[in-house]
Amino acid sequence: EGRLPALEKTQIRLVNTTPAGISMYVFNPGQIAYSPTVPLVYLAPNTHLDLEAVRGRPVKFAIRRREDARMFFLQAGSALTMERVSRVAKRHRNSNQLDDQKFRRQYTLHDTVCTVSGNFSSFAPLDTSFEILPGPLFWNLPRNMQDAELEVGIIMRADHGPVCLKVVRDQGKDWRGYPTARVRVVNGGLYGSKVFHHGSMFLAKLVPSERAASETAAAHRRIGGMFGHPAQISRFEGQFEAQTGARLLIFEDFGERMSIFLQRGEKVSPRDADSCVADLLRAVGSMHNSGLHHLAICPQNVWLQRDGTGRLRLKVGNLGVSEQPSEPLPPVRAIPLNFISPEIGAPHRLQAIAQIASGAQDKRASSLFRKQQTSSLGSLGELPMLPSLQKSEAAAPAAAAAATAAAA
Repeated sequence: EGRLPALEKTQIRLVNTTPAGISMYVFNPGQIAYSPTVPLVYLAPNTHLDLEAVRGRPVKFAIRRREDARMFFLQAGSALTMERVSRVAKRHRNSNQLDDQKFRRQYTLHDTVCTVSGNFSSFAPLDTSFEILPGPLFWNLPRNMQDAELEVGIIMRADHGPVCLKVVRDQGKDWRGYPTARVRVVNGGLYGSKVFHHGSMFLAKLVPSERAASETAAAHRRIGGMFGHPAQISRFEGQFEAQTGARLLIFEDFGERMSIFLQRGEKVSPRDADSCVADLLRAVGSMHNSGLHHLAICPQNVWLQRDGTGRLRLKVGNLGVSEQPSEPLPPVRAIPLNFISPEIGAPHRLQAIAQIASGAQDKRASSLFRKQQTSSLGSLGELPMLPSLQKSEAAAPAAAAAATAAAA
């Protein structure tokens, strides 16, 4: 808090030092807890918010983290700081002095420490706080588990129907920062239009909003078309909404990311490399033939797996900027610059081309706009087979002879 500006005596400060956003209810003076018009305030990661206390009266905040919730009554001139337990413990280990408990109170919500601090006289109470038990207010509060919804071992129950998914392995975050994990169906059944069989494995991606889920689903339905989903792109299985409100996109369970595959020291032969290039070009060609453009091909978005014959197969794990036309690139671009082509490496160029590529999906776009994007991002077309993949053993010598003749 030392880097923050000074707090006015008539204000109340909320500080979020956690890596995840936090949503909370803020009650105006005299407003009852079950009022349907209670404003919802969102505090982004590593930010703070100063609120004016009306006539010096305490302001009420209701915050929930998974199954723990508390109501805070903050007086003017006080601050509420939210940070992870691990960070507080590390600070205490590195400090020889204990916190001044006279002007500080700490409460724990699951793995988040809420510290109320202020400078009051000895006869004025620092704050008033009480636990919110299960009830209407508790159930309406946002769970604030976007960053930890896919913890290993958690069982997620469908909002309707018998289907239950268990998180069995964390797969990190994708290029947009969305958490991903491998899940197993522990209770099968029908959900939507898909049958989930007991024991089946899938890759689940946690998305932040209904719009992100619907746009991604629409893009994958579009590339599926009437001839089915391309074999070189991870197959989209459907959407899943848990009772907790978490929205998941379900994909087929295939291999592992290229970055992880190579870190394990897996051997890749020239023939493996050629087969992966062929799969990658077929995937990009399928997208271009459907009017979609990726623009984010990198090891984080490519998955590898050997089949039963030992062939190394490649699949593109997502549709890149085409998955979310409303937001082609994430707010904090996570694409490694080493894997972006030089002509679009500059952030402003990449953003502009991403807007053009996502606009190609909009049927309401003008003909001039479509013509411009077509001229710069056209169809991939047919590609000749790579030399090492040709069945004829004479193909490689013939190609070498042709190259020698051309050089001569």
